[in-house]
Amino acid sequence: MRFIGIDPGIVETAIVIVEQGGTVLRIKTFLGGSDKDEPRGSRLTPRRLRQITGPALEELRPSLSPMTVVAIEEPFVGPNWSTALKTHGVFAVLADVLQEAVDAGRLRRLLVVAPSTVKRFVGAKKKGTIAREVFKRWKFESDDHNVVDAYAIAMWARQECRD
Repeated sequence: MRFIGIDPGIVETAIVIVEQGGTVLRIKTFLGGSDKDEPRGSRLTPRRLRQITGPALEELRPSLSPMTVVAIEEPFVGPNWSTALKTHGVFAVLADVLQEAVDAGRLRRLLVVAPSTVKRFVGAKKKGTIAREVFKRWKFESDDHNVVDAYAIAMWARQECRD
């Protein structure tokens, strides 16, 4: 079995694929464009949404199989509603395509995980300490916090499917 962890976002989406034993098979990040580059109040158009999600979906398609479980982190809704809604758009497109793959038998299972669940799973007290806890637990590290989150999400899916 393979487990894919996805940390979706409008700035960056990270994907980490691990095998049953926990070995990392692939790490990939996709830049969606920085909020700082966008005019304040800009909307997430369908064209922009396709630009953000398209490369991630193309990366995922060859890895989908009836022996693959995908876990995706649902967006955190914080004080910046504009960013939260855009991130929800990216999440919704990815989750919808992946659910279609489950329904068609091309994917074993799709799991959605809350950020607070990932934090508790790795033993972090706050978001900023996830990387440290992931390193302590699995000796996995990356300079990119999105990659670390995607790895933790994949490992959470691995644990969920053991039970």
